[in-house]
Amino acid sequence: MSNLFKSALVISFFAALVVFPMAGHGNERDTTASNSSDASHSPRPSRSPRPTPNLTCVQSAVNKREGAVGSAFDAFNLSVKSALSSRRTALNSAWSLTNAKDRRVALKTAWQNWKTSWRSAAKALRDARNAAWTQYKTDLKACNANSSDEPGSGNDIKIQSD
Repeated sequence: MSNLFKSALVISFFAALVVFPMAGHGNERDTTASNSSDASHSPRPSRSPRPTPNLTCVQSAVNKREGAVGSAFDAFNLSVKSALSSRRTALNSAWSLTNAKDRRVALKTAWQNWKTSWRSAAKALRDARNAAWTQYKTDLKACNANSSDEPGSGNDIKIQSD
């Protein structure tokens, strides 16, 4: 068979599928009594409407979440300020050393301690923030609501540890 003939045969086959629907399947929109007794065409059960959210409960959950996230940021700020103060003290002490080798070790230690403190503060913030959002989602279930009802939910700021 030539390629042209094969192409025409394939096109004809697919055209027949479009023009002639599968045999044995009547008009799906037919609502006569003969179709209503057929068990394979039973109507889909209707979904029950979502329960109305308890708005006071949701407001309480939001206040609880926002308070927890705010407290987490307060703790983060205190940790970072303390780490910065320690870094300043360590760097000043390092730069007061006259021996270059000792100074280089002290500077390296000061920056390493800063990095460790920063990562620890960032992890604590991230963990507290995640815990607040997890609790919020749990609280919303008790309020007959979910986080998808709140546009932007979950778009809270994220802190990288590096």
